[in-house]
Amino acid sequence: MKRIVFFLCVLLAHQMARGQTEANEWRYWFDEETDMTYVAQPLANGAFDIDVSTLPEGLHLLHLQAVVDDVASATMTRAFVKTATTAQNYKATAIIDGSQMMEAEVVNNGGKLTWDIDVAALKPGLHSYQVMASTPQGVATQAAQGFFMRTLTGTEQQAVACAFAIDDGAMAKQEGTLGNGAYHFNLDVAQLSDGIHRLNYWLVADTTHATKPESVFFVKIPQGGKGIIQYEYWLNEDYGNRQTILLDERVDPLSVVTALEVNEQTMRTNAFQLKVVDGQLTMVATNEMHFRVADVGGRITDFATTFVDQRVTEPVDEIIPILPQHTVKAESPATGTTRWFAAEAQQGDSILLRISKAGCMQLFAPDGKKVMTAETEDTPAFYGTKATTTGTYYLAVSDMAEYNETVSVTYRVPGKGGIGDVNADGIVSVSDVTVTVASILGTVTDSIDRWNADINNDGEVNISDVMSLVKIILGN
Repeated sequence: MKRIVFFLCVLLAHQMARGQTEANEWRYWFDEETDMTYVAQPLANGAFDIDVSTLPEGLHLLHLQAVVDDVASATMTRAFVKTATTAQNYKATAIIDGSQMMEAEVVNNGGKLTWDIDVAALKPGLHSYQVMASTPQGVATQAAQGFFMRTLTGTEQQAVACAFAIDDGAMAKQEGTLGNGAYHFNLDVAQLSDGIHRLNYWLVADTTHATKPESVFFVKIPQGGKGIIQYEYWLNEDYGNRQTILLDERVDPLSVVTALEVNEQTMRTNAFQLKVVDGQLTMVATNEMHFRVADVGGRITDFATTFVDQRVTEPVDEIIPILPQHTVKAESPATGTTRWFAAEAQQGDSILLRISKAGCMQLFAPDGKKVMTAETEDTPAFYGTKATTTGTYYLAVSDMAEYNETVSVTYRVPGKGGIGDVNADGIVSVSDVTVTVASILGTVTDSIDRWNADINNDGEVNISDVMSLVKIILGN
């Protein structure tokens, strides 16, 4: 007869709270058997036996009451699984990294299931797993979850090579030695020009397994004199915090190749790339690396290059749309911040932009390429470029000379509407005078083409523009 032993420490504690130390008997029933009640007597060790031999295998509910002097306690319900008395195989299911599912049949060894999972197809690195097992009747265990590390096999380690590219050159591979958590390989720089270079590199085990690409800078020092005695480098305009390296001995300049550690710099409003990262328009910082080398002959050689620091990013969260032939007002960007605008343009359009006060304008094409930069003066003026592709162009406004509450941005596309065509219907007529006057008086809320309405180009729409508009209509 199959029996289950239940321990009563929780129930006994409940009875003790009522002033009783033990129950006279225990009443119980299974599942929905409300008309079938069984009685069990407690054993000396604080437990009792329940006969489950008549139940089918699978998941069941046990309902239990303690009885003291014919008074029954509240019902306690617990779930349990009746398994087969003989060993049987279970179906095991594993989910790797939340998507890849594996299944296998495993043997029930005294309630312990052992499953060797083949992870050879997974990439080396950290992975997550969820594992559960079920009986042939479909009763499943609770899912267990955790993490494991997929390491390289001996064969994979022997196949590891370093893939690299210098500056913007083609990718190459170089075999080396993997050991003690590091990969060692020799880089031939004899054919490179003197100066600073960028090395992009990553490790590859085969066509599918690779590490994350990394970038460092190194310097090939010019040959000449009696040897190099020192070099120094700094980022951007921060010459005061330059790093100066004094060499222990005079060396052949061609043999000095040094990887330079580059610290993160804060985002600069006038030095960044615009990219889409995970569907989000994002600013990615750019910096200038400066390098200076000196030899014992007193010669000093300077080098400089620009690089993108993928570690320093800033999302573009708010973008203000601006229509052709319109002006919009927005809160001025605070020091060290950027205000963004979006303008639609067709291929071949001439894009003219103007801001109402001194500052920096940077225009980016739909693909993120910078197509215009302008340092504006106190007197507003238009700066422009030609649209090379159809789409959304992004304007970054920053570095305001003085902080005011608002800044006005005007977007003009010549040939689309003209001066005086305030309602943008394609002609200049009395209706344009009417809508301009109504706009000045504030009696209409419809937007007007303020570019075409500001006939005297003073940045405002007022009665002077109305008088000029009348003269245009009269042909004066």
